[in-house]
Amino acid sequence: MHLPKLQIDHAATSTAPGLLFLGEKGGKSKPSDAVIADNQGRVVWEYEAPNGLEITDFRAQAYRGKPVLTWWQGTISKAGVGTGSYLVYDAAYRKIASVKDPAAPLRTNCARY
Repeated sequence: MHLPKLQIDHAATSTAPGLLFLGEKGGKSKPSDAVIADNQGRVVWEYEAPNGLEITDFRAQAYRGKPVLTWWQGTISKAGVGTGSYLVYDAAYRKIASVKDPAAPLRTNCARY
């Protein structure tokens, strides 16, 4: 696993303190990551996708009334279209669900969840 190096060059003004959610694009030569960092760019949590898979649409949501992290993971054939599944992790960073689009089990819009 590799931790991305983040550098904050200019701190935002008039914003609330909080965490940054980043979906780092990978590719054939480097892994794709879901990253949570603080306002200083320090990595708080990171998930590295299996080799050859991309991550998009990383965000915090609610599932059954509880906070979760979600993202799409798979292979992208063209912008916004790919084959994969949506992952759901709980507040303790444990995988609790993996969801495939029942309307399009082979191809999904990886930017909509």
